[in-house]
Amino acid sequence: MEILVVVVLVGLVLSVAGFLLANARKDNRDIKRLADVEKIRDALEFYFYACNRYPASISTGSSISGEECGGGVYLSVVPRDPRGVDYKYVPCVLESTWRCEEGINNAESYLLEYTLEGNSAGISAGKHAANPTSLY
Repeated sequence: MEILVVVVLVGLVLSVAGFLLANARKDNRDIKRLADVEKIRDALEFYFYACNRYPASISTGSSISGEECGGGVYLSVVPRDPRGVDYKYVPCVLESTWRCEEGINNAESYLLEYTLEGNSAGISAGKHAANPTSLY
């Protein structure tokens, strides 16, 4: 009987520990996502200041560089989401309203889409789109 109680208690402790570990991993992935988005946003702002526009596209694994307009390399490697998904970058231009679609040249803004698994840094779980003025 005592062995059965010990086995049940050990199982309960392991279950709780597994749950807490899974949540900690999820939180760490979200923290990395937010840091990645901030890095990309910073690099895009440096690009904008050098080129007076945002790039028509960026891709995971490549750099964000303003060398074609006299700038430097602002981010040597565009990171990938911790789950292996690419962050989606969409440039925008102001016409009568904002138009955002891939490949826009002379972009005046952008959307950088990412998804959080849980609530992190005051941002709720789910899909979000950062832009030059906001992380949400």
